[in-house]
Amino acid sequence: MAFALFRFPVISGSFLFVYFLRNTRLMFASPMHYYSYLELQVVLVSIGYFVYDSVDMAINDTINVNSVVLLFHHVSSVFFLSIALATHKFLLYSYWALLMEVSSIFLHCRSLLNQSKLSTSSMIGLYKAISYLNIVAFLPFRFFIQLFLILWAFTNIYNMHWYYFIMWMLGSSCFIVINGGLFLRILHSDGFLCSRLSSEQLGGLAEDSEYKIVERDELLEKTLTSVST
Repeated sequence: MAFALFRFPVISGSFLFVYFLRNTRLMFASPMHYYSYLELQVVLVSIGYFVYDSVDMAINDTINVNSVVLLFHHVSSVFFLSIALATHKFLLYSYWALLMEVSSIFLHCRSLLNQSKLSTSSMIGLYKAISYLNIVAFLPFRFFIQLFLILWAFTNIYNMHWYYFIMWMLGSSCFIVINGGLFLRILHSDGFLCSRLSSEQLGGLAEDSEYKIVERDELLEKTLTSVST
């Protein structure tokens, strides 16, 4: 299941990144008025993914802070993406928001290595490289895009209905909090904040890493055994 869901950020993130490179001027010039029925299908597929993943989490996942936050993220994404579907406006604004899926490629890859327990065994080098790439990609594809969308909304506040402006501000506020919490969680889990923040201080944002400790102990024991023999 995790690998199946990994395909969405790979496909959508790659497509949107190439689209951005090929249509950079259009992306900056017309986030609100540009519309294409064919290109709207990317938004529809994204809505379908978020709905499917939300239903899957509601049925199969245990209820905790992280799953609730992720479910809230998916529901919010469906709501705000539906504005482009209903109004035939803000298509490229939605594309900007979906560009965050480029960062999700590394985020999901990191999660797959964690869930398969390869992050502390045979692929520890690969996991470390992906961890750095994940952090590097997180900054431009989440925080910079979020900042651009907020600045764009304020710049065009008099060119849109007040309802849309409020919606984009609410959406941006929600996703800034979600992305900020996720970024802290990643930094803490990968050891970048261990010296400053404890799991107790992070509370629900802390990633469950007990299996990592067990795996590291097992790996160390195997290494010592092989050396002694």
